Amino acid sequence: MQKIAFTLQEPIFMISVSSERKKRLHNEEVAKMRLYSIMRDFIETADCLNLKYFTEKYHVSKRTIQGDLSYFMNIGERNGFKLHTIRGKGYLLEVTDSEKFDRFVAQLAQQHPTVPPDTPENLTAFLAVQKDYISMEETAFHFHINRSAVKALIKEVETFCRKYDVVLEIKSHYGLRLKKDNLAFTTMLAEMLEADNPVLKLYMEQSLPVFRTIYPFLIDQITESRQQINYNELKTIYIWLGAIALQASLLCLPEERYRVKNTPVDRIADAVFQQLNKNAGLNFAAWQYEVFVDVVRSNIRLKDASLDISDQLENHIEEFLKGIDARYNTKFTDDENFKKMLSEHVCLLVSRSHQKVSYKNSMLHEICIRYPLVFSVAIEFSNMLQQLYGITVTQDEAAFIATHFAGHLEKEKREKLMRFDRVAVVCSSGGGCAYLLKMQLETIFPQQKIQTFSFLNMDELELFDPDIIFTIMPLNREFNIPIIYIHELLEPEDLAAIRQFLSYDCIQNFQLSDTSSKFDALFSRRYFQVRKAGSYKELISEMADQLIKDDVVEAEYKDSVLEREKYMSTVFFNGVALPHPIKLCAKKSVISVCILDTPLMEQGKEVRTVFLISLRKDEYGKYEEITKLFYKLMQDRGSASHMAAARSFEQMRLILREVEATVS
Repeated sequence: MQKIAFTLQEPIFMISVSSERKKRLHNEEVAKMRLYSIMRDFIETADCLNLKYFTEKYHVSKRTIQGDLSYFMNIGERNGFKLHTIRGKGYLLEVTDSEKFDRFVAQLAQQHPTVPPDTPENLTAFLAVQKDYISMEETAFHFHINRSAVKALIKEVETFCRKYDVVLEIKSHYGLRLKKDNLAFTTMLAEMLEADNPVLKLYMEQSLPVFRTIYPFLIDQITESRQQINYNELKTIYIWLGAIALQASLLCLPEERYRVKNTPVDRIADAVFQQLNKNAGLNFAAWQYEVFVDVVRSNIRLKDASLDISDQLENHIEEFLKGIDARYNTKFTDDENFKKMLSEHVCLLVSRSHQKVSYKNSMLHEICIRYPLVFSVAIEFSNMLQQLYGITVTQDEAAFIATHFAGHLEKEKREKLMRFDRVAVVCSSGGGCAYLLKMQLETIFPQQKIQTFSFLNMDELELFDPDIIFTIMPLNREFNIPIIYIHELLEPEDLAAIRQFLSYDCIQNFQLSDTSSKFDALFSRRYFQVRKAGSYKELISEMADQLIKDDVVEAEYKDSVLEREKYMSTVFFNGVALPHPIKLCAKKSVISVCILDTPLMEQGKEVRTVFLISLRKDEYGKYEEITKLFYKLMQDRGSASHMAAARSFEQMRLILREVEATVS
């Protein structure tokens, strides 16, 4: 992540904006920042942008935006671009000289101050590290935005804090302050540190630089206590320790005695707190000590704990895997190493469950989004464990289980490439071009025999008896094997597309140029709508009903979607939701899209765009490509906002194609 650099002379988190000069400088910085951002908006969209879009996004008047656009119009010609006014639509950027334009954008970027993005999370983090009230003017100064933008963000900050039961206090003539003396605040800090929040990260580096030295000390204490721990467990302890230390530094607590029991866990916790007191002058409340003891206890165990893998458990796992293999044509039951690792993991899970210990999984959301099929399988597996062993598997634990299934599927993908022992490459001459293609294809087929042929030598090609053919031109002879039509020069993304295509079970002839629109077949105008909805559950139920009515999916599709939703919400980041069934039950692969006129709230998260995914069982391999695209979309706040503002099928597809172009 790019390091955040501030140019203010005062300490970063204690800003005074009393002087008129600072206010004037602030306004100038805001204007520079807005100009750069407006130009980025034009660059990132191929459509017209109107005044309403800019006034709502930047919380400024129509007159201010008109002034910014007029400035661009006046200087555009000498900087390699034109800004056109399209009647009834807005403004459209045309680049007339790319060299001049790139130079101009680079100059704008240099003037653009590097500050944390003005997101609700970053504003919450900024308020979290203030020791007292801070005014909206000071907050606006810090983020280089105007007061109106801060006021607009406050409601989102309140919603964000409400998820943790953290209280945001707003007082006239005082400003804003978060209540910090409770476990709810600690929990919020821990989750924001886990998400690598840039504001908290920078504050820790500047205000608690000695905290970095506690990491090796913590490892030493755990090792000396003969305790066992994995990386995720260690990371969880370190993050919570960081949250508690940060909270203590903000509260400036007096020295308080806490009770230390004669246990390995207490000895670790006490040693760490003593070290922080010695090196950073931090004092801790007794309740903070108890919280940290609970975190340590939940994440360590005695070394050499024996595993009791019963025959009964192995049999249950075997039966479950047979059912999954029959449904998706996979080979989980054939992978002995996978089954051994899964059994060992389950034994530890059962043991932890009996001790009422559960692990936090920092990869939970990414696994849910990137691997929805394996996460759904993990949910089914967890339900099986609950029914047979009476243990409740948390979402975090299910995500750990999902990684085992995902690892095996990656192994299956590699094995599918081994189906092709003899690979033929056909080019115009069979010479230099064919040799280059051969070298590139060897990155996919490192152990297979690859031979090049001229399109005139069909007899030699037939004698070679290939398992698959790559050709740059149509062949004048029939071959009953997959034929891949490619370009003379392959780009890295072409090789990635070929590798993905070859991982499918059923392979037919394929044209590489089709990959530029590989998602088009999944979208249809019939399953695109812009509308209002009463609730998220009601919306996805109605979308599922339409697919059932059109005979696109099986009758149980809606129940399967709602069952998946009961386990864990599929509303993720920046208003994007990806509902899908817990079991693949589509007759035709399709993605139904709904863009909401008015955003919904679902479990404290905003819903603006819904992609209801339906894939056939034999096309489960497409999940990886699809979710990679949507993961990229929801990570980019600008793209997600553009998607939420789309009002036509064409606009929606254009935005997805732009996102697709950035997916590696």
